[in-house]
Amino acid sequence: EHYRQIFLKTHGIEKKLKNMLSGIKGIKEAYLFGSYASNKMDSSSDVDLLAIGTHSILELQRVIVQLQKDTGREFNVTNLNPGEFRARKKDKSHFISSIFKNKTIRLI
Repeated sequence: EHYRQIFLKTHGIEKKLKNMLSGIKGIKEAYLFGSYASNKMDSSSDVDLLAIGTHSILELQRVIVQLQKDTGREFNVTNLNPGEFRARKKDKSHFISSIFKNKTIRLI
């Protein structure tokens, strides 16, 4: 049971998050990045998520709070509307560039 819990806390995140995000209207794209995506997570690592769309940030926050309870992990969420994302990509924003030059996992 102990190992099952560890597995779910690290590997169940992706599937759970994908299912939960699919229920939120307006999310066009979502990516996991950082230590989770690059398989360098340890017991203290948080989960980084980039959500792009016209979704309700409050609705997404509710889902994330639940997921934090279920997994025991902290989530850092960056919300961008599609226009902001395009502009930052075009301007080669350091933050956006650093996300996509490393491994990402596309959820949506």
